[in-house]
Amino acid sequence: MAWFRDSESPPEEPAPAVIGPTELRGGFRLPPRGRYERDATVSQRRRMERYGGRDYEMMELLGREQAEYLIHHLEMEAREKEEASVWEEGRDFASRATLVVCGVVALILLGLVAWDFAHKQGRFAPKEEAVAPVEARPAPTAAPAP
Repeated sequence: MAWFRDSESPPEEPAPAVIGPTELRGGFRLPPRGRYERDATVSQRRRMERYGGRDYEMMELLGREQAEYLIHHLEMEAREKEEASVWEEGRDFASRATLVVCGVVALILLGLVAWDFAHKQGRFAPKEEAVAPVEARPAPTAAPAP
């Protein structure tokens, strides 16, 4: 049984403000809200806030399906940004590692060149003793007999 009399018509509810097809950043279009679509839930609003949604008036007007659509789009944007930052960090690490490896190789080469130069100059080279040829050597003297 209705709370109004049969002869009366039911009171008209004000039509909720509806967000129609809306153009958002990056050419993203939000589909229109369905006629009987319920409002977005609190958890959906929180998820939108977590991904950067700051327009609270718009979030109040979104329906559940619109909110899910927008959340999916925001998640994809966040994932793309995260992947781009990971690639950027990887490039930075690779460039630093390459620089370190090149520095170590340069130090090793510099050490080898210095070692080779020092040995060719005779500073550390083994010194040859002047040995007379066998013919030029004096004959050993005989030891005196006892």
